[in-house]
Amino acid sequence: MYITGYFPSNTNARFAGQALVGAGGFDAFVAAYMAGTGAGGGAVSGGGPGDDQGIGIAVGSPGSAWVGGYVAPPATFGTTALAGSTSQLAFLGQVLIPLPVPTLASVAPTSGPVGSSVALTGTGFGAGATVSFNGVAATGVVVNSATSITATVPPGATTGTVTVTTSGGTSNGGPHRHGARAYRRNQHARQYC
Repeated sequence: MYITGYFPSNTNARFAGQALVGAGGFDAFVAAYMAGTGAGGGAVSGGGPGDDQGIGIAVGSPGSAWVGGYVAPPATFGTTALAGSTSQLAFLGQVLIPLPVPTLASVAPTSGPVGSSVALTGTGFGAGATVSFNGVAATGVVVNSATSITATVPPGATTGTVTVTTSGGTSNGGPHRHGARAYRRNQHARQYC
């Protein structure tokens, strides 16, 4: 969910624990709440010494939105500076809010044959998440919550790592062994041996 609007720059406005930095008067902001990721979301703000406001928003690809509003230059949004006018201008621009990269905390059980169900726990899981067993896409992926996924070991899976991929990126690897042997912990990732 994305929202836009404006806030008085002399306040300590925050969204998802992130401070909205004001430049004077009222300043525009775009905030994102990433439902189902466990990460909350993020926000960006911008403006200048005059009154600036976000009025409308449309969602683009995950982590991006198009926002429209008004700005009284000079104003800055991230690395983009607007100058050259003494009156309020309309603007339309794309805003990118980084999505959280998922993390994988555990894989249970850590070994099993094709067709067995595996429970994954971690953070940053969300709708559309995919799971891979040593590079082979899992079947039957169910995102139970922002911290829990259930997946089925796919045909062609081999001993190696399990990863979760979302629009925020790909997780660290967790262990899974094709077959029934136990695994040992390696200093970088849990893997079967």
